[in-house]
Amino acid sequence: TLLSNYNLTTVNSTTSTITKANITAVTGVVMNNKTYDGTTNATYNATNAGFTGMVSGDSLNVSSGSAAFGSKDAASGITVTLSNVTLGGGDVGNYQLVANASTVTGSATITARAVTLTAGVQSKIYDGSTVAINTVYNVTSGSFVTGEGIANVTLVYTDKNAGAGNKTISIANATGGTNTSLLNYNIVYTNSTASTITPKSLTVTAGAQTKTYDGTTTV
Repeated sequence: TLLSNYNLTTVNSTTSTITKANITAVTGVVMNNKTYDGTTNATYNATNAGFTGMVSGDSLNVSSGSAAFGSKDAASGITVTLSNVTLGGGDVGNYQLVANASTVTGSATITARAVTLTAGVQSKIYDGSTVAINTVYNVTSGSFVTGEGIANVTLVYTDKNAGAGNKTISIANATGGTNTSLLNYNIVYTNSTASTITPKSLTVTAGAQTKTYDGTTTV
């Protein structure tokens, strides 16, 4: 066949398809550590994310996702799941995530929440013991998660003797209140040094007796 015998006319097709390439895994996502906050909420860093199946030179990123710890309690190496991952980037229109690639797992640490408990200043009348009459203390650094707190602490004077504004009260042995595990807290105790033990008032009454007059006041 000699094409010189023909006058060829070309017609473009307009119904062809380029199927989106599959991304079969998202890698390199770092799950962030956090301080205990009573929730399983987690965050992540996808700056260095990789995408299995992406053509070299193309640009993709993690546009969004929802991360959660497997437990709310303080511990290391807790599983973190990033679910509902969506893609972004300049070439996102050419790719699709396969079903199992939209979930990424990793691990991170929830550290205990730091709280300082300080014994409060108080006073009592000398009673021969080191017992502190009132359970008075303050949170002087950090905080408890909303709905959590202390049920009780041990407060004692460090000695039983009377003194004004110079008595030390030690604080220790906190117990958790409702819905509170103190394993989620790093409790620091601070003594107070300005409490008082007031001397106990005594009344001494002379006993009645009799003597023969001898010109003196001696009994």
